Amino acid sequence: MTVARTLIPTLLGTLVCADVFAEQDRLDEILVTATRRTVSSAEISSGLTLVDGASVREQKLVTDALGVEIGVYLQQTTPGQGAPIIRGLKGSSILHLVDGMRLNNAIFRSAPTQYLALVPTGAVERIEVLRGTPASLYGSDAVGGVVQLVTRVPRFQTAEAGYRGEVYAAYDTAELGRMLSGTIDAGNKRIATSFSADVLETGDRRTGSGDRIGPSGYESRAVRWALAGRPDDDRSWLFDVHYLEQPETPRVDELVPGFGQTEPSSSEFFFKPNRRVFVHGRYGHEDGAFGLDWNVDLAWQRIDDDRTSRDFEATDRRYESNRSDLYGLVVSASRVTDAGSWVAGVEGYLDGVSSRRSEESLVDGQLTALTPRFPDGSEIERFAVFGNTERWVSERNIPRPST
Repeated sequence: MTVARTLIPTLLGTLVCADVFAEQDRLDEILVTATRRTVSSAEISSGLTLVDGASVREQKLVTDALGVEIGVYLQQTTPGQGAPIIRGLKGSSILHLVDGMRLNNAIFRSAPTQYLALVPTGAVERIEVLRGTPASLYGSDAVGGVVQLVTRVPRFQTAEAGYRGEVYAAYDTAELGRMLSGTIDAGNKRIATSFSADVLETGDRRTGSGDRIGPSGYESRAVRWALAGRPDDDRSWLFDVHYLEQPETPRVDELVPGFGQTEPSSSEFFFKPNRRVFVHGRYGHEDGAFGLDWNVDLAWQRIDDDRTSRDFEATDRRYESNRSDLYGLVVSASRVTDAGSWVAGVEGYLDGVSSRRSEESLVDGQLTALTPRFPDGSEIERFAVFGNTERWVSERNIPRPST
């Protein structure tokens, strides 16, 4: 048995980091959202920002890794959440993808949404941000751009069994945050598995004046399991499961006085809980039927967005239970020739929404049903056909292999 590199970190003040997976040269050949196929980043003419997995795993949230990137502004009203803004657009105007499958669902709104932060940091190999995108690939709803999270697939290069691992721990004094995460891979070049877990607890946020805003602390826990196979050099498959839950996250802007206010808007406002479950299966066949490279993706995503709130000093408390179940299927084929390249495919999504809201009197305990935030029992069906082609117009335009 061969043993890959394993690092156990040492706690040093506020930063602890061990990374055995991220290698800078792995970004030479990447799957970028501009093409829906594996190409070198040097071939992309659109504005493209890449964030490697090491930078993501050092953050509390996936979205935190976007806060200092070119062309991306991060809106974060509440710790525990984050929404990227690209070219002045946000929410449902930005297409969010996880391994090519839509994170956007029926309960997305055009304002900032918190759901991208529900992807485990330990699962991410890189983030790709495309500022502007061809409508022929992703449709007109990606008017601001595309944010794709590419997850890490366990791979080994030899037939002999091996394993490798990573542990990351961190503590910060500003928010009294404590974070612990770990990943272990095992397998060989034909089949490999990966398991990772993340636990985060953070206290109230400290401002520049040294005061703490409360309540603004939250907890997060996540697990990810992936099983990948490569029966031969042309075929591959992946089964992937994500789970992340924030049991109780306060919406701080409702709980502290805003600009021009002497009192907060709410005495209580908690996302309780926010939760995401993602199950994804993928099959790829290079040089398959008709000499094309084929990819088939099938996924299910459930997002729970439950809330508990009470207006400032009110005697009634509101409860919300909102859920989206998103089922998606994407089939694509691509080919590279001496004259150029092309990709085409179909995708279909079915999104079912459940939503309930009630109000409890704190005086007599009476519970009253209210109009839900979203139409309960509603469904959205989406079907699309996409295609895109590139043609080399001169010798200098032909992509060269990476060295």
